Amino acid sequence: MLPKYDSTRITSYRPSMVHQTVPPTDANAALLQYSGIGDPQDHLKRFLAQMTITTNDMDIYAKVFPNSLTRAALDWYMELLANSIDSYTHTTDAFITKYSTSITNKKDETALMDLQQAPRESLKDFHKRYKAILNNIPSIDNKFAYMSFYRGLNYGKLKKELVLDTP
Repeated sequence: MLPKYDSTRITSYRPSMVHQTVPPTDANAALLQYSGIGDPQDHLKRFLAQMTITTNDMDIYAKVFPNSLTRAALDWYMELLANSIDSYTHTTDAFITKYSTSITNKKDETALMDLQQAPRESLKDFHKRYKAILNNIPSIDNKFAYMSFYRGLNYGKLKKELVLDTP
């Protein structure tokens, strides 16, 4: 026998949030969907970027947020206790806690310092690997980026020229 859906459970929002009116907008109709697969932090960034076009009201963010969920993520949200959501921050904290195992580890500067050009690797291929890591570091000092690239290079003509032309 299937579990009975609780039709008396109208919302997870606290009573103070129930009466918030969501402004009609095309942005809400086309929200990017999160199914439980992928980085939840990336979903929150995309959600906020999309919502700030319409409003800065955090209570409305909390009300619209479930519309950005699908499949397992929406199932999780619908299982939250009645009156358990009192703010957008509370919603996102619960969301991140639930999907924390899906957070992708962002690289930091040590990943660049550990990078070394392989003995027969072309400069082009090394540079491609270097940029792939560099582009995943949120903020980095340009001098540090330069020095880590230099440090990872095998000795050769380019490395010699970089020593002579250090900024």
